Amino acid sequence: FGRTGQRFLNLLAILQQTLSLIGAICLPSRRFTSIFRSTMARTNCLRIFRALVITPGLGGRWLQRQIGELNILMRALAGTIQPLVWCSVMVLVILTIFGT
Repeated sequence: FGRTGQRFLNLLAILQQTLSLIGAICLPSRRFTSIFRSTMARTNCLRIFRALVITPGLGGRWLQRQIGELNILMRALAGTIQPLVWCSVMVLVILTIFGT
């Protein structure tokens, strides 16, 4: 999970940024006509969420006191991403095996 507990979120945000950059270089004029670039545009929320999670730790104790509830909410949401992904993968595997 890493020292801060958000390694999974950081990896997803970095992967999304890298794929978005590759899509921009490979398909420069097809921003919303390409399925790949449209998908990358829809997942920009990962980078925003990552910034919201990291910002309170960068500001020190004063900022943490000012936005205390937001800090608690963001930490709780960041901690639930990995279990959500694993549960979704398990449901996908079960539906793939036993689905029609």
